[in-house]
Amino acid sequence: MLLEALIAFLIFAMGLLGVIGLQATAINNTLDARYRSDAAFLANQIIAQIWA
Repeated sequence: MLLEALIAFLIFAMGLLGVIGLQATAINNTLDARYRSDAAFLANQIIAQIWA
């Protein structure tokens, strides 16, 4: 009984660590996307000023 509970807890902990890792990756990807979006916006502003 105790061994089964320990194994179940181990499987649960591994899954939780995987979810935490995915969350960290998602946050980094979101920040990268924001930086790229800001860079594209600034580039469009500069190009608009050049054309004006």
